[in-house]
Amino acid sequence: MNIVSLVIQAVSGASFRLGSKEVAMTGVRVGGRVRAYVLFCAVIAATGSMARGDWTQFRYDPAHHGVSPDETILSPETVGDLTVEWRTSIGDGTFASLSVAGGKVYVVSLSPAGKLYALDRVTGQQLWNFPPDAITGDHAWTSPAVANGIVYFGVNRPIPVVFAVNAITGQEIWRHTGPVANIISSPALIDGRVYVAFTDGSIRALDATNGQVIWDVIHAGGAYSSPAVADGRLYIAIHNHGLLALNAATGATLWLAPMPGPQWSSPAVDNGRVFVGSRDDHKLYAFDAVTGATLWTATTSDWVQTSPAVANGVVYIGNNAGNLYAFNAGTGGLIWQRAVSPGFAIFSSPTVANGVVYVASSLDASATHFDGKLYAVDAATSNVLFSAFVGNGEGQALASPTVDGGTVYIPSYDQSAVTAFGLNAPTPTPTPTPTPIATPTPTPTPGGITLTASGRRVHGVHTVDLFWTGATSANVDIYRDGVVRATVPNSGSYTDNTGNKGSNARYTYKVCEAGTQTCSNEVTVKFGGPQL
Repeated sequence: MNIVSLVIQAVSGASFRLGSKEVAMTGVRVGGRVRAYVLFCAVIAATGSMARGDWTQFRYDPAHHGVSPDETILSPETVGDLTVEWRTSIGDGTFASLSVAGGKVYVVSLSPAGKLYALDRVTGQQLWNFPPDAITGDHAWTSPAVANGIVYFGVNRPIPVVFAVNAITGQEIWRHTGPVANIISSPALIDGRVYVAFTDGSIRALDATNGQVIWDVIHAGGAYSSPAVADGRLYIAIHNHGLLALNAATGATLWLAPMPGPQWSSPAVDNGRVFVGSRDDHKLYAFDAVTGATLWTATTSDWVQTSPAVANGVVYIGNNAGNLYAFNAGTGGLIWQRAVSPGFAIFSSPTVANGVVYVASSLDASATHFDGKLYAVDAATSNVLFSAFVGNGEGQALASPTVDGGTVYIPSYDQSAVTAFGLNAPTPTPTPTPTPIATPTPTPTPGGITLTASGRRVHGVHTVDLFWTGATSANVDIYRDGVVRATVPNSGSYTDNTGNKGSNARYTYKVCEAGTQTCSNEVTVKFGGPQL
């Protein structure tokens, strides 16, 4: 089962009830009393928006660049030293990315009762959760949006509800009842409006201060993508139809650019172009933002269900094969591709910050093996600079990383964990490395095993990631410099922590069928100086 199956099951399965249609509320009642929120919102607005550099909505901004532009602490030179600052359990995991604003982390949980959580960004301590009337069966898929002291997010109940919540206290400000459908799309927030979309194809613009409907349109096919808004236009992928552009002020249709197959990718807008992925034809598309004309397409090796990130004239996107791509935003030409998590799908959308691309991995095609790691990749060279499990070991990481002020925040889908990676956590006491037992080097027998490797530093320690294909036994022997260092399950990947630091070192690896002389090619990894 992949994420498409998971989403379809969630939005259409018998475990979630769809009750009779409810009438949208024209007033907001809390505790039985109608409150005057116009004055309340005006007071909060007077305090100004969140601090510069905060990550306040899905893909950072309403145009969905997926870029943290003010990051200066994490870089290709420092990111290899990331370690866990804190890890906090919430609900039963999450599909959605989180937001950071005003010293707090805001994140939703899928189940058993979909809630919004506010965590202290430094310690991970839970400050509050909402709504108090959450019931088993509620499930939340949307990334929160934050502005002017208010958090906006959607919850699927028998009928979906969009909530506005006080960012400090966790108290409800208003709620908007959606159609008989579900809400998977994350809200886009700009110019005092909250744009939301539902799986029946309804797209609505709501007044951010009171939740009143400004306009409401519906397009057949449904919306599983999240809307992007830029230059007065709203862009959203309509399932099995293509990319739709609306007038953001009125909801009037501007154009529909056809694309084949289901669309799960959310668009990103930059420099007069709209970029979006398409699942079945494995492509990244670039459209003219004004006319909808196709400017170029670029083909990858597998399904594209992630959303693109755009930075410095480069578009980054991942696919189900575990590959990460960088394309020229103007021409669609391939700059590089990297097998970041070979065989393990990338459902997480890439995040770019200060020369580093962050992405997370999930499960393999059989849905029986899991990776669940956060990866940091050099945006210029594609070298993998860092990797670590998002949760407590193998699992699924479906959310996109959020980078803010020297910390990378990311939740786990199936391990109830939100993890913050940073540079300031105490370095753990290293585990003593056992003295390896010399084993005679086998004479390789051609066995069709292909090995690749890449090196990085973790707290200065030489660390090598090995990836292989073609092995057929249940276990394999990992050789470093002619000595068996480990016998591990034949999962296709292994990370070797050498325990060594410094420069001018090299390590030669091969992988063999366990206990045999059927081995891969040899690969040498060099550490030649301060940088790899």
